[in-house]
Amino acid sequence: MKVYIEISNLLRVDFLTGIQRVVREVVLRLIRNNKFEIVLLAETGQSGIYRIVDNESFVEKFSGSKPEKVVFDQQPYFSVRELQPEDVYFDIDSVWNENVKRSYLYPVIRQTGARLVVYVYDIIPILKPQYSHENTVLNFMDYIGATLQYANKVIVSAQSTLDDVNDLSERLSLPQIPGNVSWLGSDFVKSTDGDTEIQETAKHAVEAGKYILTIGTIEPRKNHKVLLDAFDGGLFQEGWNLVFAGKIGWNVANLEKRIRGHAQLNKHFFFVEKANDATIDYLYRHAQFVAFPTFYEGFGLPMIEAFERKVPVIASDIRVLREVGEDYAVYFDPENPAAFRDAVKEYSESKTYKTLRKRLNSYKAYSWDTVAERVEKALLELEITAKAKVDENVSQIVIMSAREDDVLGSLPFIEAFMPYIKRLLLCCPDEMVDAFQKKYAGRLTVSYLTDSELLAGRQLPQDHSVRNFFLRCLLMESDRPDDVFIMSDDDYRPLQEIPTAFFVENGKYKGYYCYDLTKWQGTIGHMTSFDYCMFRTKEFLLANGMPVRQYASHMPQIIDKRIYRELLNTYTGIEETGVDEWGTYFNYLAAHYPENFESLPYVTMCWPGHFSDWNMMVKPEELLFENYYASSYEENGIFEGFEADYHEGILQDNERKKYLYRLKEAEHDYAVREYEKYRSLYKWMYGEVPSFGIYIGEREIQLALPRYFMMHETGVLWVPFDIRMAGSQKGGNIGFSVNYVDVSGKHIAAGPGMEPEAKSGTYQFPVRPIAVKERYSMRVTVRYKGMSTTRTIPVLR
Repeated sequence: MKVYIEISNLLRVDFLTGIQRVVREVVLRLIRNNKFEIVLLAETGQSGIYRIVDNESFVEKFSGSKPEKVVFDQQPYFSVRELQPEDVYFDIDSVWNENVKRSYLYPVIRQTGARLVVYVYDIIPILKPQYSHENTVLNFMDYIGATLQYANKVIVSAQSTLDDVNDLSERLSLPQIPGNVSWLGSDFVKSTDGDTEIQETAKHAVEAGKYILTIGTIEPRKNHKVLLDAFDGGLFQEGWNLVFAGKIGWNVANLEKRIRGHAQLNKHFFFVEKANDATIDYLYRHAQFVAFPTFYEGFGLPMIEAFERKVPVIASDIRVLREVGEDYAVYFDPENPAAFRDAVKEYSESKTYKTLRKRLNSYKAYSWDTVAERVEKALLELEITAKAKVDENVSQIVIMSAREDDVLGSLPFIEAFMPYIKRLLLCCPDEMVDAFQKKYAGRLTVSYLTDSELLAGRQLPQDHSVRNFFLRCLLMESDRPDDVFIMSDDDYRPLQEIPTAFFVENGKYKGYYCYDLTKWQGTIGHMTSFDYCMFRTKEFLLANGMPVRQYASHMPQIIDKRIYRELLNTYTGIEETGVDEWGTYFNYLAAHYPENFESLPYVTMCWPGHFSDWNMMVKPEELLFENYYASSYEENGIFEGFEADYHEGILQDNERKKYLYRLKEAEHDYAVREYEKYRSLYKWMYGEVPSFGIYIGEREIQLALPRYFMMHETGVLWVPFDIRMAGSQKGGNIGFSVNYVDVSGKHIAAGPGMEPEAKSGTYQFPVRPIAVKERYSMRVTVRYKGMSTTRTIPVLR
């Protein structure tokens, strides 16, 4: 099992305290224990794109008591979209302040089918926002919200924290996430250089006499103020010294001023900044007490670090510290300096103090080895035990079609480039069988499964997508398909030899995706049956906790009928819901049999049929199949002049067609880049982005357009526009049309037109340039319930 861990923050800082210590200690042991294949990631500034950090370099640089810079610039890139269903993404660092927001990252991880585990140290910014920087609160809200929605498991350092997480889930009406508790460890890396690593301020503090030590970043939550108040209120006069070890944090300007200007500084009050391990260990071992006056905590690591060194602790009387400290600590009201002074007086008496120290002899701290073992156990629980019986011998292709000519046109490609396919099961209308038998003269052994056999008296749905899925489900219940077969439509054509390893290899079925269903918008204004099918599929997958990749990639794909039947039996009645036959199956396979499944980007040419159909999310790196459209070979089609049918020299023709397709793709990409340049220039000139907006009020329509529009001479753009409806306006559709006119206002050509549903939201419309040399303008017209408005803007090229 591969476990991916982002360590960007650890690489960035120059200290090893708090969370950074946890990350360092746990990751080192995960690498050394070798129970998983650990992949360390460092952010690049691009969303979801990381550099891989060399594990040996990490171990070498972080095994000492002070971090060293890890060079990873020459390491390969990794995209989280490359994660596979059997992988685990483990977030253990303080990732809420990273550039890549978890509300973006976590859904992408889950869409791949990979499992997500998050180490939640606390939820202080949610429960006690007054103790956090305002930016931290905002970032943490994004992080914890994404965690509660998408994590497969959380690991926490105390049961109190897990209770807080579960309470928050309940308040937000979200299901509880499985959680594991693993207390933190306290064994320091021991210095090999003796006192040479101990900071001078710490040495002076020890030499000055008996002292009370507190460890931690100076921030409002840690409540250093109560200690200064207690000491200024009498403890200095009673012969006690005070040591702060930590760094200055946030929202403590007045306290920092008080610390640095204190009359007792470097006399009876010492401030040790950015202390290394050797210095911290030295301060612990010579302290009379460790004070832990925190208002709120996720665990309380200084408490057990003190216990391990047999140093008594005076701690805040809060739930998590009671859990961690049990009867080993002394507790006081953190709001009351006098209570702290009283505790010091009571427990510093010789007999009482000896009792406290003696009690600590029985304390057994967790080691970091134990912590790593607990983390490993939590990760191992995610290993999938269910495994499919994978059959790598495939010889049957199943095609469902009512178009005999399309099937006959595609089969020669399959026969030539998929030689292991020996048999065809053709699912078709009853009347198509005789005609097909008379026309087909290929090498495949053909059997038929007619509509009347499939339906067995059941009614065929009218909607195209609902009908397709219904028939596919009936097909899976039949004994006519093999247990494992290639499923295809009549217009999917291989362009070159496709080995069986393309579909199944080393015990893994391969599925090819083309989109993220959560981002699917369809053809705005002209929604098709396919679009509505994608929306239904997304809702079904999300509701059942499965990945949401779109596998309707218009290419042949491998199907295990036994797993498909399992899906149908698990979700009784799904056959009538009109979801997608590809997306439901492959996402189910990713969720339930990740060790037997590999998710890959699709490799289809001409899907979408036109670049104007939608913005492509996944661009095929290879073109191995053609989604055949007869119009592509007609006049003005992309393959005009090529022979559509299989023929001698087809391989050379296919290579030329791939080249033409890539040219069109490059033209489209160039147009998109030019459009983005226009948006940037416009924003620089006018201080706003060029936007299209429609407001439909009770008596009029207001249309907001940019001062000008710019597009390249080739390619198609998807331009967003916002619709806002007055509260009283409901129902119906909005008429939206674009026409092109010359400088005199004379009509030149029609542009896009659509009728989106009348509701507020952001929509997109496709814009393509027109082939004229003179200047022209774009005339936009909007109509709704008898109202209309028109505006014109110049088009620059």
